[in-house]
Amino acid sequence: MAFKPSLNLTVNNILSKITEYDIFKTYCSNFKEVDKLFVSELRKDRNPTCKVFVNEVGSLIYKDYNGESHNCFTYVRAKYGCSFNNALNIINKDFNLNFKISWDSNKSISTNSSPTITNQKFEVKINKITKKRRNWLKEDLDYWGKYDITQSTLDFFNVEPLEYYWINYSRFKPETITYSYEFGCGYRDIYSPHNLQGFKWPCSNTKADKHIYGLRQLPKTGDLLFIVSSLKEVMFLYELGIIAIAPQSESTFIPQHIIDNLKERFKEIIILFDFDKAGCNHSLKHSIKFNLKRLKFCPVMISYYEGKDLTDCYVKDKEKILKLLNEYEKYL
Repeated sequence: MAFKPSLNLTVNNILSKITEYDIFKTYCSNFKEVDKLFVSELRKDRNPTCKVFVNEVGSLIYKDYNGESHNCFTYVRAKYGCSFNNALNIINKDFNLNFKISWDSNKSISTNSSPTITNQKFEVKINKITKKRRNWLKEDLDYWGKYDITQSTLDFFNVEPLEYYWINYSRFKPETITYSYEFGCGYRDIYSPHNLQGFKWPCSNTKADKHIYGLRQLPKTGDLLFIVSSLKEVMFLYELGIIAIAPQSESTFIPQHIIDNLKERFKEIIILFDFDKAGCNHSLKHSIKFNLKRLKFCPVMISYYEGKDLTDCYVKDKEKILKLLNEYEKYL
C-alpha cells in the first residue's frame, strides 16, 4: 500500500503548497521586492530600514536593521500578536489550504486577506564586496572624533574610508562618508552613518553569527569583557581601556563555542546593549542563553537620553557616561 502523506497543518506541508514569497507578499504590507528596502509596519519608523532577502540556505528572511528578524511564519506571528500555531492557522485559512489542525484554534485571527499564489522561487544570492580606499578626510575625523575615537584606533580595527565599493561587480559611489569594516578573508561590512535614506548598512557579505566585531583584536586573557551592540562602541570602549566585542546585530547570537572560549579567557563577561526597549529585550535573551551578567542602565537612559546608544549618550553627557561605566557594578 502506498504511503499517504499527512494532511496535518505543519510548516513543511504549508511550503509544499505555497512559497515563503507568497506569505511575505500577503502579510508584509510594505514589501514589494526582494532585497529592496521598505518601512517597517511592526513598529513606528519613517525610515526604510527593512528588507526581505535570501539567506545562505536559500530561505527568505525579513530583517529590520533597527529591530527583529523573522522567517515568513514568525513574521505573521509578530504582526498579529498570536502564537506560532495560530500563525500557521491564519495562513491555512487565508490560502484555503484545508490542512487539519491538532490544537485549539479558537484564538486564531481571521485576516480577511486576499492571497495570490505565485510559487516564485529564488536562488541564493551571495554578495561579493570589493572596495577602493580613499584618504582620511577632516569630515571623517570629525565624525569619529565626536566619540573620541582616534585614527590609530580605526586603523587597529580595520576601518577604512571608501571612495567606491562594488557589490557583485556593480560599482557604487557613496553620497556621504562611508567605511569598510574588514573581518579578513575578503569578508566586510559597509557602513554609511549619514545615509540619506536612513539605511546605515548598504550591504554585507558576512555570515552574521560567525563574524564578530573586535574578536580578532582581543588579548589572549583579561579580567573583564563587554559584549556591546556595534563596532563603534567596541572602539569607543577601547579608547577608555575597556575590552569589548559586538555581534553584527543585537538580535544575532554569538556561537556557543565562541562564548565558551571567551569564558575560559576572561574572568567576567558582561552584556551592554542599547538602552532602548529592543536593546533591553535582546540583552535579557543573551543573558539567559549564555548565563552572563548584563548591565541594566535602561531605566536611567530611556528617560534621560530618549533611548540612545552608549556612544550617543556619551556625546550628550560625557561625565555621566564615564561615571556609569566606572560604577557599572551597581547596575549588574
